[in-house]
Amino acid sequence: MNEGSYSDTLVKVEVPKGKIFLRYFMVAVAAILLVIGLGIFLQNPGLFIIFLIIDVVLIWFLPPVKIEYEYVYVDGQIDFDRIIAGNSRKNMARVDLENAIVVAEENSHDLDSYKNLKPKNFSSNREDQKHYVIVVNGGESGNYSVKFTPDETLLKEMKDKSPFKVKTEFYH
Repeated sequence: MNEGSYSDTLVKVEVPKGKIFLRYFMVAVAAILLVIGLGIFLQNPGLFIIFLIIDVVLIWFLPPVKIEYEYVYVDGQIDFDRIIAGNSRKNMARVDLENAIVVAEENSHDLDSYKNLKPKNFSSNREDQKHYVIVVNGGESGNYSVKFTPDETLLKEMKDKSPFKVKTEFYH
């Protein structure tokens, strides 16, 4: 058993083109409303305030286009943090390998009996990368799964900690 193991992995998320288009569309609508609002400010200040409030709401709900996930692995525990635009960090999940049922590549037959679990997706969403799924025994709240995109260092640390739970293609 490897005591004191640590791994830190940063994964850039490929944002769907639809979300990128939606963001630019929302910015364009906000800019148009601002220009119209400024044009009618003297005639109808109340309508200008409404347009300004709509602009603030549109800007507040802009979908992010730069998302990263950081996986911090320390002694059998993985924290999944989401980083938006390089400055806003939020812990999305914490998984202890002791509670893991299986860790396998996304399309592995080891996951066949867990296909009905909708995964929490903390992966890169890139088709050219291998994604893994951790099936977690959630106790009373039920089992759940986490999809992520680990690097080889993280997989090795996990395999060292739980060799029978972590199904990987490489052996060391």
